[in-house]
Amino acid sequence: MRFAGTLGNTRLALLACYALAIAILQLMVGSPQNPSWWLAFLPFFAWTIAPIAVPLAGRGTGWFVTIGVGLLAAISLYLYGTTMLGSDQSSTAALIFIFLPLYLWVGVAFVFLIDWLSRVGKHNGV
Repeated sequence: MRFAGTLGNTRLALLACYALAIAILQLMVGSPQNPSWWLAFLPFFAWTIAPIAVPLAGRGTGWFVTIGVGLLAAISLYLYGTTMLGSDQSSTAALIFIFLPLYLWVGVAFVFLIDWLSRVGKHNGV
């Protein structure tokens, strides 16, 4: 039972760190002093963290999915940071908050597919 508690705590810590990092990044590049900005911030924040939050909230997955999603989270934070805070910013850089989550959903689907294939292979004796 301790194993399941450790996995749950790991997921919670991973999700909290990711959400905090995304919130800080969006606050740094946004205009939080403008009250109307917060109306756009909340949906974009939810959209941005959803591909990482949803799989980590699931109970039927194990360490492989947690580690795979954690790697995707780390890669996405790097991409968000370099795109938004890098020296060669463009006027369309903020579009990363719309399109990168789509790619993350595809990455999460691959993580789940690999996890499922490994389970099927073990079940069939492959």
